Amino acid sequence: MLPQWVNDYRQLNENKITNSHPLPCIDDILNDCAKGKIWGTIDMTNSFFQTHMNPDHVHLTAVNMPLGLYEWLVMPMGLKNAPAIHQRCVTAVLRELIGKFCHVYLDDIVIWPN
Repeated sequence: MLPQWVNDYRQLNENKITNSHPLPCIDDILNDCAKGKIWGTIDMTNSFFQTHMNPDHVHLTAVNMPLGLYEWLVMPMGLKNAPAIHQRCVTAVLRELIGKFCHVYLDDIVIWPN
């Protein structure tokens, strides 16, 4: 397993307004999945790292490293609103397909053929 580091964003998270984008209802996902006879799932590997940071907020992600400050250009783990922002982004991309033959729940996508 590759080494991973964790940033401590507790102080930043305490001062952020909660992003209230809701997660989809699991009962709705299961009801729609019942339309299919076979299903597939996609697990978006390192999905938060595929979500770009707003350029105005990059400086808030700075962490002290031996050679200076490191600022994240993609969504780091540990930010309070990261799950809601990521859910909103993926939902927006797949909006026309959701409920027809797929659903998104954070970093997982379930698909079924019509």
